[in-house]
Amino acid sequence: MGYKSLGDLTKSISMAVSQAQDTVNNQYFKSLAQHFDTQIIDEEEVLVAKMLKIKLSNDDTSEHIEMPSFSLAPTNGLDIERVEVELDANIVALEERTKDESDVMLDVCKNDDNNNSVKVKIVIKKGETPEAMIRLKDSANKYLP
Repeated sequence: MGYKSLGDLTKSISMAVSQAQDTVNNQYFKSLAQHFDTQIIDEEEVLVAKMLKIKLSNDDTSEHIEMPSFSLAPTNGLDIERVEVELDANIVALEERTKDESDVMLDVCKNDDNNNSVKVKIVIKKGETPEAMIRLKDSANKYLP
């Protein structure tokens, strides 16, 4: 049958949200990785910032400056702001798990009498720039004339 405990459904939703946030975080790291090369220095793997040469004016006397490419790129990630779940189900039992703990059992299968459905809404917002990235950008900006 399609009976599920409310506790198990809640844990499953929580795990799905956690996995979604991990996916968002991994995408953030991938977007930053394009601004760095990996080199072996003193037998250690080191990230080295990709540099851009920038000329600030068109005259012949102006010199080029070098800036790390990450300092010119947006570095805000994304965060999951909230998750809303709507579930149509029939309560079929109250199951005792321990002396002090019980769980509601739900019938989540679709049948002719009840059109059960699940509606999931995930709201994603612009995340804050990590403090380390702010400091890294501030450090890079010191090289500007």
